[in-house]
This record gives sequence, C-alpha cells and structure tokens, in this order.
Amino acid sequence: MITEPGIRRELPTECIGFWMRFGAAIVDFCIASFVTFILMEVLFELIFPSLAEEYDNYAMGFPLYVWFLLSLYHLFFTALKGQTPGKMLFRIKVVDAQGKKPTVGLAFLREVLGRMISTLALGIGFFCIAGDPQKQGWHDEIAETFVVKARARQNVEPHLKSSTY
Repeated sequence: MITEPGIRRELPTECIGFWMRFGAAIVDFCIASFVTFILMEVLFELIFPSLAEEYDNYAMGFPLYVWFLLSLYHLFFTALKGQTPGKMLFRIKVVDAQGKKPTVGLAFLREVLGRMISTLALGIGFFCIAGDPQKQGWHDEIAETFVVKARARQNVEPHLKSSTY
C-alpha cells in the first residue's frame, strides 16, 4: 500500500535504530561470507578445478558475486520469515506498513533494489537510519518497511474440552 508523500505511518511498536541493525548486519555478513567461501571452494576446487588456475582472471567479478549472494541471502530470509539470522539473534524483524511480514515483492524492493541504491550512494541510505524519526533507511522507505522488535513466541497450548462419556 502506497502512502501519500510526506505522510508518516505510525506503528504500534518502537522502530529499531542504527546500532542494533548494524550489529545484526555484521552477523549476517559473517554468515553469508562463510557460505560464500564454502561455495567458492566447492565451485573452484571440486566442480571446476581448471577454473581455479584462472581465478585471478575472474577476481574482478568476485565483488559482484558476493553482492549477488548477499542479496539472495537477505531476500530469502526476509521474504520467508521477515528476519535474517542476524536479526533473529538481535530479536528484531522487518515488517510492512501493516505490521506484517513483507511479501516477496516488498522483500525484493527492500533487499535488492533498495540496498543497491543505498550502497551505490556510498552508504548514505543506511546512515539515514540514525536521523530518521521512524528509523528508516532508504531501502526501508523504498519498500515502506520498518524494523521493529520481534515479540517472543508464546507457548499457547490449545484449549481442549474434556468430554465425559
């Protein structure tokens, strides 16, 4: 749902600021980097050993490969759960303007297009989180998403009626 320009949507919960999100991003980067390293080892050493000899010729494409995998990582987890493992660790999540988990389309806008724009602008789009009243970066504003505290799951046992025969 698109809101009118200049209108800020109020969420029923507190939005999360820059430093907690940065901590989650570092955790996610470490996880994704480890997975990337493993994939590179498998790709070059086991599947295509002849490419390993020519790796230096392909090194210029490595940042693009890493960006692609990081985008997939964030897109997958945000669309699936509204949280990456880093956000799960910090107990925060991404929600849409209605407070629900983002759709695949919103996750794509946020995690791929929005992050690319924020990154290409030398990270300014991410640093805007610190000064924004609702703690939104450019990627959040593009997709109309927010990062909020994740509620702890409650163990609710279904109410069972006992019947007497």
